[in-house]
Amino acid sequence: MKILRITLFGIVSISNLITAQSLENSFERITHAQGLSQLTGNAILQDSHGFLWIGTNDGLNRFDGYNFRVFRKIHGDSSSISGNSIRCLFEDSQSNLWIGTRNGLNRFDRYRESFVSWKHDPAEANTISGDDIRAICEDRDGSIWIGTHKNGLNRFDLRIGKFQHFKTDTTASGLNHNTVSALYQDTNGRIWVGTMGGGLNCYNINADSWRYFKTANKPGLESDYILTFHAPVADSSILWIGTYGGGLIRLNISTEIFTPFLNDEKTKTAGADNRIFAITSDNQGKLWLGTFAGGLLHFDPFNNSFVSIKNQASALTSLSANFVRSVFIDRSNILWAGTNINGVNKLDLKPRKFNGIVYNPQDTTGIDNQIVNAVAATPNGDIWIATDTGLNRVLYPSGEIEHLDLNRSKIHQRMMIKTLATENDGSLWIGTFGSGIFHYDSKTGIQHVFSTIQGLSDDRVRSLYVDQLGNLWIGTVAGVQLKKYASDNLQNPLSDYYDQSIPVTCLLEDSSGQIWIGSLDGLYCFSRRGKSFRKFYHEAQNVKSISHNHINTLLCDSDGTVWIGTQYGLNSFDPLDNGFVNYDETAGLPNSYICGLLRDDSGRLWISTNNGLCRLSKDGSVRNFDLSDGLVGIEFMDNACAQDRAGRFYFGGIGGVTWFDRNGMQDNIIHPKVALTHFRIFEQPVKLDSAITARTQLELNYDQNFFSFEFASLDFTRPEKNHYRYKMQGFNRDWIDADTRNYASYTNLDPGSYTFLVEGSNNDGVWSEQPASLELIITPPFWGTTWFRIFVLLAGIALVTLFYQLRVHKLLEIERLRIQIASDLHDDIGASLTRISLYSDLINTGTVKEKSGEFLQKISNLSRELVATMSDVVWSIDARNDTLGDLAYRMLDFINTLRETNNQTIMFDFAGIDKKRRLAGLERQNLYLIFKEALNNSLKHANASIISVKLKQNPVSILLEICDDGQGFKQDEKTNGHGLRNMRMRAQQLEAALEITSDDGTKVVFQKKL
Repeated sequence: MKILRITLFGIVSISNLITAQSLENSFERITHAQGLSQLTGNAILQDSHGFLWIGTNDGLNRFDGYNFRVFRKIHGDSSSISGNSIRCLFEDSQSNLWIGTRNGLNRFDRYRESFVSWKHDPAEANTISGDDIRAICEDRDGSIWIGTHKNGLNRFDLRIGKFQHFKTDTTASGLNHNTVSALYQDTNGRIWVGTMGGGLNCYNINADSWRYFKTANKPGLESDYILTFHAPVADSSILWIGTYGGGLIRLNISTEIFTPFLNDEKTKTAGADNRIFAITSDNQGKLWLGTFAGGLLHFDPFNNSFVSIKNQASALTSLSANFVRSVFIDRSNILWAGTNINGVNKLDLKPRKFNGIVYNPQDTTGIDNQIVNAVAATPNGDIWIATDTGLNRVLYPSGEIEHLDLNRSKIHQRMMIKTLATENDGSLWIGTFGSGIFHYDSKTGIQHVFSTIQGLSDDRVRSLYVDQLGNLWIGTVAGVQLKKYASDNLQNPLSDYYDQSIPVTCLLEDSSGQIWIGSLDGLYCFSRRGKSFRKFYHEAQNVKSISHNHINTLLCDSDGTVWIGTQYGLNSFDPLDNGFVNYDETAGLPNSYICGLLRDDSGRLWISTNNGLCRLSKDGSVRNFDLSDGLVGIEFMDNACAQDRAGRFYFGGIGGVTWFDRNGMQDNIIHPKVALTHFRIFEQPVKLDSAITARTQLELNYDQNFFSFEFASLDFTRPEKNHYRYKMQGFNRDWIDADTRNYASYTNLDPGSYTFLVEGSNNDGVWSEQPASLELIITPPFWGTTWFRIFVLLAGIALVTLFYQLRVHKLLEIERLRIQIASDLHDDIGASLTRISLYSDLINTGTVKEKSGEFLQKISNLSRELVATMSDVVWSIDARNDTLGDLAYRMLDFINTLRETNNQTIMFDFAGIDKKRRLAGLERQNLYLIFKEALNNSLKHANASIISVKLKQNPVSILLEICDDGQGFKQDEKTNGHGLRNMRMRAQQLEAALEITSDDGTKVVFQKKL
């Protein structure tokens, strides 16, 4: 046997400290493909709201984990940013974001998502001294300090809106260089100013005095070209200085001692570049440096050592370029590194959950094949890894890997290892698929022990298991066999129970000593004590049967529960009812094909599947892990899992071995901030008068009834694994679980007031402490408003009242008409009938025979008058005669009748009237009877020869005028007739004016307002 030993870095250490070497191939690149506007990352900052800001040479980028929002200068728009080349970013104590560009200073208005800009104006002395902004900071009084390129330093007093200038030519003892590249205020209130050529300047605000530190007069300051400052939060007495050519320098502000850390062989540190463009520190106090050509430097100030992390041309997960302009670590402990022209790099500094042992054909430090069929752990801590082509051992505690050359020419041509089992003495049983069983110990090496020649039922071995007594159970494609401890012979203890033609896939001894056999055709349990044998099959109609007959893996946990992984689902055996509890994708598992099972000390079950790794807790909650969590692959192999003496778990599959320390596994504990990022109506973006990210209230019309929100949990570890829940208070009773979906839609929400709430989690399920909220007011249509409802109610009451009044008026009119008709019938017809009756009686008695003819003539005349009167009454109440035209033609008929029996000239003029104008029945009757009365008076009493009748209409009234040339009468004389009195009474009933004049003839004028 030939052994090749290789050191596997990092396999031994279970420390959670992150080393730069272990992360050098763990970068994620952010470029145009993800939405970045330009590939030079000059400045990076995470604001207090959680958004990530990246300043490039072509715009300011805001990142929410899903999308970039790019802000650029818009010509003609004074509210846009003043320039597209962003040089620096700063957030002040009031959460205002300040942006320094090559073309002015800007402050971002979050509410309107616009900018307020300040630029140099030569005509105004109190404007900013220059437009190329290189550094920004805030002092304890709230003033903003701005460093410019070639135009000195500015102090901006926000209260008065004026800039105070500090330049080399302002005073004899002032700023000693006009290119300011770095600014910082210490706890004593002094402003430290880094310049490009003038070294370090310090301004005492209270004393209005300057001090200078240059290479010529200050030991330890190795360059007068200061590029950047970094003040660690943990130690306010330290200021780290990045220089151009002078490396990293530590300034003790209290003692004013400079300590250089040159990155070269003189200080015996590994690295490549002393031009430090950017500095930041992680939560362990270590520094991350961005250099001009040396990539990232990871500096440990506790042992003064550098580690260089550079671009590797063949590795897409390495740093994208070696010129790093900016570095920033966000609140989730993610490092962001902006390069010169190769985009931004993202590196998660949190302790890894998972580690890998992988195969790389260009790297011999890994295992010998990417497909891992079996994993086993020895009592002394060694890990055995079997692949399609060989056997590998990771030695404990050195972490060295041994590649064991099995020398196939002496053993067998085919040597694919399918299963491994370890003995208590550390020796190893090796089951192959085609070459039988081998045994390895450190003394004798590998020996070929069993094949069909030695009685093995089949050389295709799929499972090996060592029980508590040291017996070796063997599962082949031809059943189950047993090699008892200290015996070299094979037995067939289950020949009377088990069909040896059924291939065995896995074996297990439970806590009571029973042997469980997983096969391609069901599950079996053999009790050695009672010599009993049970079979378990899937039954389609039995929900408590096993979920599938193809068994992949078995596990007995500490409480004696037997777990069975099948090709379709996970099962736990319940001995009380001899049934199974099933788990599959509907229970949250990432896949129903179960490959391997391990149990940790907390009782949680770790499950490898064909689609990642899963953790099932006792309460039934599920946590799934995939490639984004650090798995080397998501497809695992059947029964390829093991636990070592240190408590680490190993799962083998396609791609290598994923291993982890389940006790040292740390979740991301940062509570993310959550924000609304987009709002749409009918799936179209809506331009609001203020940003949705900053609004607290939104008003919509009733017809804007299909709208949606987008939101983001501002933890950038793995945004695709952030979860959300939301509800619309006033509409949703409970929270809606959106899983990883970061949007919500609503349709046909009734008018009213609502509050939309959304909470977000990070990738490890830690939720935001406060939800994002937005009050939503949906205004009703005008017909749905309170005032309109009141109006409708009042209008309804008014209409009902009007209808009632009209109805009453109509009834009263009908009643008056009835009374009038009754009166007419009584006065006219009744009187005429009485006279007819009297004349008839006189004729019948014979007392006045000489006057019989006269009485008969009177009876005849009265009868004709009665017929005419009845005709008038019937005409007046007939609804078909309700127009002014009907009245005029009735009058004309009467006049024509008179013309036939009288010699007078009667003229009738009704031209110009609206013949379709409707009149009420009482109006028609009274007007017609006044007309008849007046005409009869002219004919019978006035002895007129010419009579003129005019019926006229104007927009406001009806006029009836009857004139004759008769003898007239004196109105103050008492008359026996009722004609004039009846005419006045009828006019009064119609609330009309009636004027009668009599001089040379008689004139009757009737006028009624319409």
